[in-house]
Amino acid sequence: MLNFRKGTLQDKLDQFFETIGDGKPLPRIMASAFCQARRKLKYESFIQLNEALLESAEKQMGQKRWQGY
Repeated sequence: MLNFRKGTLQDKLDQFFETIGDGKPLPRIMASAFCQARRKLKYESFIQLNEALLESAEKQMGQKRWQGY
């Protein structure tokens, strides 16, 4: 969901589950089921995820600022 993707959602789901399956057969997740599950996510989750990502980036890269901003 966080990647800028090219191609169909179904293709990306298939690729993702093929990668995490490590060669083991997994059930095929349909794009419509993914979209239904995605609707249940709260927007606050993305705010918290973004804050955690920014905090992690600051720790790793330091607080470089452009003209004090």
